[in-house]
Amino acid sequence: KFDSEYNDNFTTTDDLVGHGTHIAGIIASQDSTYKGVGRGVDLINVKAGWNPGSIYDSDMMKGVEWAINTAGADIISYSFGGSYIQASDCPSCRFFDSVVDDLGVVVSIAAGNDGPNSPSVGWPAIAYNVFSVDCFALPDFLCG
Repeated sequence: KFDSEYNDNFTTTDDLVGHGTHIAGIIASQDSTYKGVGRGVDLINVKAGWNPGSIYDSDMMKGVEWAINTAGADIISYSFGGSYIQASDCPSCRFFDSVVDDLGVVVSIAAGNDGPNSPSVGWPAIAYNVFSVDCFALPDFLCG
C-alpha cells in the first residue's frame, strides 16, 4: 500500500474489479466449450493497481519487474491504460519498450476504449515494440 487512494483488500491477490480475471479466462480457459487462446499456459497473477481500477506507473513497473525477475514471466499481458495522447511515447511506453528490447519478453497491451475514430489507441499501447490488442466487431455489433 503506497497511497491512501488504494481502496482494496490487501490480504488477497483476488481481482476485485474483475477485468484481469476476464482476460485470464480468454487466455487460459480450459472449459470444453470455451477454450482459451493459450490453453496450457501457466498464469502469474500480479495485482499492482487498486479498486476501482487505477494504477501508478511506478506500481505497474514494480509488478512487471516482479513477474519477470521473481516469477519467471516470459509474456506480459497488460490490460490497463489511458486515453490517446498526442505524444508518440510516454514513461510507461518507454518502460515496456525496454522490457521487450532488453529482456526479450513479449508484451501485449490493451489498445483502449476510445475507438472507433482515429486516433484511438491509448497509452501504453502506443509503445513501438508491443503488441497492441483491440477488439473488433462486425457492423451492428458491439465489442465487450
